[in-house]
Formats: sequence, structure tokens, C-alpha cells
Amino acid sequence: MTTLRQMFYLSRAATTLTDVEIRQIVQTSQRNNRRKDITGCLLYSGKHFAQVLEGDAAALDELVARIAKDSRHSGFVVVIDRDVSVRRFPDWSMGILYKLGIADRMEAILGAGRPSDELVLELLDQVKPDTVMGAL
Repeated sequence: MTTLRQMFYLSRAATTLTDVEIRQIVQTSQRNNRRKDITGCLLYSGKHFAQVLEGDAAALDELVARIAKDSRHSGFVVVIDRDVSVRRFPDWSMGILYKLGIADRMEAILGAGRPSDELVLELLDQVKPDTVMGAL
């Protein structure tokens, strides 16, 4: 039996991305994640990315290593890496949430060095199924 793992990362966007570029990221993620039984949600603030990823530990390690090298962002930091018993996004190979009003909160977390668990969990709470578009 494999352990279910959840990772949550934050990063700064290298440039402002268009709706088409974000849609392409999500569509590619959906296709790739289905094959590896990875679920999750991407949050984009216009200046930052935050992403919840869920799945097998080895598959997540491989994916996160690839994401960390992506030139479309910098300042990549994993703020949550934990075993979980249930998925937060069980039906989504990748959802998308645009929340332009939280850029300042995301920057505060990224600039904090080691952010408090309270700040991170507050941001994670913003990424929930009832606020996310499941498919684009």
C-alpha cells in the first residue's frame, strides 16, 4: 500500500502570464497527472503561484523536482510536505483558482524565510474545492 502525500508550494511568477498560458499549464498538468494518479489545484495571483499536489510520494518527488526547475517562476519553496489520509481534491487531476487579491499574502509568506504554520495553513485554506474551477 502506498502512502498518500500532500505537498504545497509557493513561488513568484517570472512574468505575468496570459489566460491562455495558464490554461495550457493546467491542461498539460491534467493530462500528465492523470497518468500518475496525482490530484491538486494551482492558485495564480498574477504575481505568484501556489499549488497543492496529492499522490504517491515517489511520483510527487519527481513532479516537484521538475516544477522547481521551471523557468516560469522563481523563489520556489515547499511549505507543506505531509502524509494525509484523504485527498483534498480527489476528483481533479488539476484545478485552477485565480485569486488576484492574495498576492500580498503570498509575498509575505515567501519573504518570511520560514513562514509560520498559521500563515501557510491560512493560505492553504483559500485553495478549497468550493472556490476552484475544476476544468477549463
